[in-house]
Amino acid sequence: MSKLHRASVVGNHPRLALSWSVRILASRQPGRAAWWPRLVFAGALGCLLALSACVRSYQPLTGLHDPVVVDPTMRNFPDMRLHVYCVPGKGLKPAQASILCQRMAVLFENQGASVQTFIEDPALGGADAGLAPGTDETARAADLVLELEVEAVLKRSHPITYAMCWFSFSIVPMVRETTFTQRVVVRDASGFLLASDRYRGRLVERFGAGVWTGNWILDKFTREPEDRLTGEAASNDLSADLYGQLTQLVFNARLRREALQLQPVVDPAGRR
Repeated sequence: MSKLHRASVVGNHPRLALSWSVRILASRQPGRAAWWPRLVFAGALGCLLALSACVRSYQPLTGLHDPVVVDPTMRNFPDMRLHVYCVPGKGLKPAQASILCQRMAVLFENQGASVQTFIEDPALGGADAGLAPGTDETARAADLVLELEVEAVLKRSHPITYAMCWFSFSIVPMVRETTFTQRVVVRDASGFLLASDRYRGRLVERFGAGVWTGNWILDKFTREPEDRLTGEAASNDLSADLYGQLTQLVFNARLRREALQLQPVVDPAGRR
């Protein structure tokens, strides 16, 4: 049957017209319906792959970029007894506080100090990084007590970038920001305040194959090692700034403690 004759027959018979239209829809609709699930699956797969392609950038905001004159790689604290108290809280879980204390112990032990770590107040007989019991005798034996507390952690995401990453198959990156504030206090064994400071910084994470590939190429061929962004560059920069500031603060506190001990005691009558 020719196309013209078949068209005339269909036009003269409504039932035949309905059957032919059903055949056409049945032959075409599955192809269209199958396209969207594939698109959604491809977008989801691209975003999942983007989670493993992350570029982190670190931005010091307050305190972390102050000048440091003490070299953390030298033996700055020979024979000094230091207690490190990492305060658990909303921004720092007990397990994270234990890890932070262990890193602080390595930092100051490499500089010659004898370090004991706590995640409970050492003056109250806390636990040594959650692993071993402490006593009041050990707390009184410290020359200095370093107290670390994370005051605030603000995490902010950008949903628009999530949608753009989805529909661009991770060419446009997803963006997430984390801002933290850390309070540091140094006291002597009696609780007298010797030094204190606050550090504030921001970490910006960009997830996407496009941003990671571009920065990887630049890091590989054009950027200097200290300017690279991929890998652990942001974590290393943050650690270097934080360790330098903590070393300087503890060093200043030790000098102040020694200066106070050298001052003569004057009674109310004015006699030494």
